[in-house]
Amino acid sequence: MNIPVDWLLEGPSYIQYRTRLDLLGQSENEPEVISARKTMFLQPEIKALQTSLKDWPEKILNSHKSANQTFHTLNFLADLGVKSGDTGMDEIITKILSNASPEGPFRLPMNIGAAYSGTGEDTSGWALCDAPNLVYALMKFGLAENVLVQQALKHLLSLVQEYGWPCAVSPELGSFRGPGRKLDPCPYANLVMLKVLSFSPDDRNHPASKIGVETILSLWQNRHDIHPYIFYM
Repeated sequence: MNIPVDWLLEGPSYIQYRTRLDLLGQSENEPEVISARKTMFLQPEIKALQTSLKDWPEKILNSHKSANQTFHTLNFLADLGVKSGDTGMDEIITKILSNASPEGPFRLPMNIGAAYSGTGEDTSGWALCDAPNLVYALMKFGLAENVLVQQALKHLLSLVQEYGWPCAVSPELGSFRGPGRKLDPCPYANLVMLKVLSFSPDDRNHPASKIGVETILSLWQNRHDIHPYIFYM
């Protein structure tokens, strides 16, 4: 494949930044990379994304289906290369860390209706379709060794079953789970957990990673017949 590097390097600074790191293999210390990263934070769209998170988490989460959830914005900024110490990020990170659950994962404000086995009242909790995203972002921000992040990761790892990661939620959410059989794997939970575990060599080789990979491959192989939690691949 003939990668259009020249064209990408004519794009916005955040495209230039990722192109130099991911395609050209340049170091963070090279002048062009430093310049692209510095300019990235002056881009209106990046400023807007950061501003949208300043009142974290702001919205009450009542559906995990929307790509507009703040934890997706957080992940996108993390993948662009935003780090702890960048303008406004430490305040957001502090808010996330301060809402760690007793078992480990970081909580978000939620409201699960009675029709979905919830209480219909505002509460603070986590689910396997949001908690791994927060852990992933914090690790990308430079907090992989943080005690709270490691505690959250340890608990999420402990939830894996022989068939992969199920639909699992915090105690505050009671009996809520997605529309599917209790012993089905959740395709999205497995994907985001694998994304978290891909962060370091040790976690990539964790036994849970093998289970997660095999779960996703099995779901793909049987995609015409098996649709756990109404996920279609």
